[in-house]
Amino acid sequence: MRSGTGSIQVKLQQPKVAEMTTEQYIEQVHREPFSLLHNNCFHQALKLVRKARSLGIQANVVICISKAPKKLWGFIPIVSPHAYAIIDGVKVDVALSPEQEKKYWKNTERRIYLPLKIRGKR
Repeated sequence: MRSGTGSIQVKLQQPKVAEMTTEQYIEQVHREPFSLLHNNCFHQALKLVRKARSLGIQANVVICISKAPKKLWGFIPIVSPHAYAIIDGVKVDVALSPEQEKKYWKNTERRIYLPLKIRGKR
């Protein structure tokens, strides 16, 4: 906003991670862009499970083999390792950000094979 004598800047503050609800944290992690090295599905699933467990909610990481709905060059299926979280019995898969979901495919369209639930500390 500009006024006659100068400019005023309003800075919106993100809530601290400790103060966020699980739903807010899931949305924040979902909006983070995917990076094969720094922010892949394994990292994101672990972040979600740690946050949920810190709030006393039952959560697990599931690792699996997945097949993407699209194919390379139109005929080679894209098969890769994948991970997602199960929080309070609900599957939470946030591997691709909303922008990447528009470009490639939705997280829910991925086919899951051989899921293996990893149990953490009790």
